[in-house]
Amino acid sequence: MSQLERPWGGAAKIYTKKRRLFDELTDPKNPKKLPRLMDTFHVAAALGIRLGRADLLAEGPREELINVYTVDSEGVLWLLMSSLYPDASGQERFEKLVSHAEYGVERLVEEYHTFGSIQSALDRLL
Repeated sequence: MSQLERPWGGAAKIYTKKRRLFDELTDPKNPKKLPRLMDTFHVAAALGIRLGRADLLAEGPREELINVYTVDSEGVLWLLMSSLYPDASGQERFEKLVSHAEYGVERLVEEYHTFGSIQSALDRLL
C-alpha cells in the first residue's frame, strides 16, 4: 500500500444486500451456527475466496452489516486481498472482498439448510 492509499479505499462500513443471510447463520446461543457476525463474515469471505467465486455487487439499496475495522482490525484481510489483487485500488479490493463474502454466505446458507450445521456445510463445500 502506498503512503497515499487508504486501506479499503477509505470505506468504514460494509454494506450488503444479503444481511438476512449473514444474520441467519449467526447465533451465539446455537452451537450449529457462528457466534458473531464478524465470524460469519470471515467464514463467508474465506469460502468465496477459496472457491474463487464472487457475486457481482448489484446496484440498489444495501443494509449496513458491520464496521470494516471490526472485520480487519489486524490488517490480515487487507494483506490477503492485496496479494490476490495487486493491481487493484483499495476500493476495488474492498468491493472484491464484499463480493467474495456475499457469494460465500449464499453458498453457506444453501448447505446449512441441507445439513443443519455450519461445520457440515463447510465440510460439504470444501
